[in-house]
Amino acid sequence: MQTQPGPVPHFDLDHLMLKVDDLAAARAAMGRLGFTTSPYRTNDPMGGGRTGGRGGNHLVLFEPLVPDTTNMLELAYCDVPHAMPAMREVLGGPQGFAMLVVSPADLRALRAWWTAQGFDFSPVIGQRFDWQDPETGQRDLIHFEVVVPQSHPWVYPFNAAKMLDFTHYERPAWRRHANTARHWTACTVAVDDADFEASPAMLQRIYGQESVAAGAGGLQVRRGPLRFVVMRRSAFAEHLRDALGDVAMPCHSSIHVQVDSLDQAARVMSGNGVPFVRAGSGLLVPPAFGCGVAYAFSEAPA
Repeated sequence: MQTQPGPVPHFDLDHLMLKVDDLAAARAAMGRLGFTTSPYRTNDPMGGGRTGGRGGNHLVLFEPLVPDTTNMLELAYCDVPHAMPAMREVLGGPQGFAMLVVSPADLRALRAWWTAQGFDFSPVIGQRFDWQDPETGQRDLIHFEVVVPQSHPWVYPFNAAKMLDFTHYERPAWRRHANTARHWTACTVAVDDADFEASPAMLQRIYGQESVAAGAGGLQVRRGPLRFVVMRRSAFAEHLRDALGDVAMPCHSSIHVQVDSLDQAARVMSGNGVPFVRAGSGLLVPPAFGCGVAYAFSEAPA
């Protein structure tokens, strides 16, 4: 473990990048869950745009719980022959969790802190371009800075992005969801036993704080109202199987979403043929209906 080079620069949890096998199928699946998704946006690092490939994303946008963050899910598809090596690694493997992106107060300071922890990140990359919505014709400015992992033998990849214009992420129509979703509040990732044993040190290096116990023997870090949870793969599978039965498998990640009305979320999913179970005070959706991710819905506090 590296020695910490002083206090970690401030950052908040921002959004989750999820790997999908097919963008159109992923958008349809999220629609059946009651989420609104933004139109397809090409992405050069993922093997789209100027590369000639089809790499890109859809966004599921929520209301931020923390100022200067986006609180969204990014459905990301990597066109492997055209993509940059880092994206091939991050977006390889089965559908599900790919990366947790944080929003720093000072991107360069956070990069320097992570570098001192032994992580290898690119220099700061600036992106500024006009994007035309292929469905409405509306134009948005997309402007952000990002640091990209150059190599990451990490079980749960992460990076940092500083949004310099939030207009693209604040469209009211994109934040209205048939299931009344308001925010994502937690992400859980299942890892092998050896990786779980190494997680306390790894989480300390990433987040600059000690992890604490979570349910079912997991570990979690909390920054503000959002949580990132790591569990042993066996415990995670047992937890889902107890609630969902055989339809729980295979799965290595889950996302907790707060909604205004559980009854409305249930009506939408029932009407779209999506099975779910009542789990405590919420609803749990099998991963086969969430692009490899199990979704847990609960009602947001009044």
